[in-house]
Amino acid sequence: MPFRIEIPQVSDLQDVVNLHNALVLTRSKTPSMRGFFLMDTSVEALASRLGRNDCLFLVAKSQDLLAAYLIASKSAEHLDRLSWLVPAARQLLDERSHWHVDQIATAEPFIRKNYASALYSELAKHNQNGPISAYVATAPFNNEVSLKFHLRLGFQKVAVFESSSFLGIPHYKSVLLLKNQAHNHET
Repeated sequence: MPFRIEIPQVSDLQDVVNLHNALVLTRSKTPSMRGFFLMDTSVEALASRLGRNDCLFLVAKSQDLLAAYLIASKSAEHLDRLSWLVPAARQLLDERSHWHVDQIATAEPFIRKNYASALYSELAKHNQNGPISAYVATAPFNNEVSLKFHLRLGFQKVAVFESSSFLGIPHYKSVLLLKNQAHNHET
């Protein structure tokens, strides 16, 4: 089914909120839609990210239905609290061309139909092939699908974030993944 990727309009934001909030860890109801977001969002929070130079907000639509969305920013958080698996990766996260994926999600009817991959491809175009990073939460819940998806796209594990309690979640752990696109295009 054909789809398009675009910058969202204000009229799209409630659909993004509905998708996001359905995927909050404590709210997910079906096994195929396990929650992975840690807290709710709002139209106001999303609207504040529109039109900013330090943020890229994309939606994928199929027949005017929200299929997926991605929000990326120019900085990753908690870098000083990471255990680095690849210490040299830290420098790439300080590059001006670096984008960090804050959120990416696909609506249930559109899962495994390349919407998330297409959003990452569009981010790469906007990024002029600079480095892209993303956190994938790995404990206390299983997010193996997301981890495998990112590794398949060429990301590598570069650091681990662990906390005895993070945003009220005990024994929290996430992996920082990095795709160094400049390196990938040189080989």
